[in-house]
Amino acid sequence: MPTLPAETLESRFGFAFPAGLFRFQEFARDQTAGGAPLEAPPLSVRLANLFRAFEQPPRNDAGDPDVLETRLYKDPPEFITALLGDTDGVHWGYYVDDPADRPSCVARYYHNDAYQLTAFGGLFDAVNEHAKALRRTLAEYVETDPDSAESYRRDIVKVDALLGRLAPLAAEEPLRRSITAPTRDGMGIVVPPDRYAPLAPRDLFQESRYVPDEAEVRRLHEAALKALKSGYAGSALKLGKDLWDYPGCFDVSCELLDAAYEALGRQMLRDRLRRIRDYRRKTDAGRPPAPSA
Repeated sequence: MPTLPAETLESRFGFAFPAGLFRFQEFARDQTAGGAPLEAPPLSVRLANLFRAFEQPPRNDAGDPDVLETRLYKDPPEFITALLGDTDGVHWGYYVDDPADRPSCVARYYHNDAYQLTAFGGLFDAVNEHAKALRRTLAEYVETDPDSAESYRRDIVKVDALLGRLAPLAAEEPLRRSITAPTRDGMGIVVPPDRYAPLAPRDLFQESRYVPDEAEVRRLHEAALKALKSGYAGSALKLGKDLWDYPGCFDVSCELLDAAYEALGRQMLRDRLRRIRDYRRKTDAGRPPAPSA
């Protein structure tokens, strides 16, 4: 008996994906059947490897840990890529704060730009916002590039047709996610309030130009480990997230995240962190990583 996509995904990732993923797969299929695939301009949004779970007949290698992954270098363990854009490495993925509670939202960031993530309620919500932003850009081009205005107007018609189908589906996906403390990447952490205590009276990581020196990283690292031993796993989790994108801080970030995930019982994220470290080592060593994005 063939394995269902939901079973393949749950077996691979260790949790059940939300119903919105399966509705979005049907939506993308219908768009293609109707002659307006999502990957076609002007939207240019491609389905990532996650959607290989829906291939029929099922792939023989669907259980491989990496076959359903599209991993980019900066992706944190919580991020499971679902969609890819065509500008500055933009991509969207399910964001898993706690595997026991399934993904809490969909997040987006531009891999080739500042490491800042934005949260959305689901894939329809995320793509709807992307399409609305694209429409605003096209409208600006109509005014600033009159020689190509007609081409932009044709693209606006396509985007409007898509928005007409997306809007009611996006309305069913409001963002419901309550963070315990903010993080530098914009996502924050989600832990029980009694598992977090600030490491300093002022959160310098919220300042865009802040770069901690080695002494400060060492001091915060020691404070986070001490807090962890006192039951404040969220403090170590937050610092690990805050340090994720700083050059030279990756090993400290991984140490803190691994310890925090263990204390919080988030084994799936520990496993993902290990694979990310392996992926980065291969990339940094100049060997082609697999799979590529």
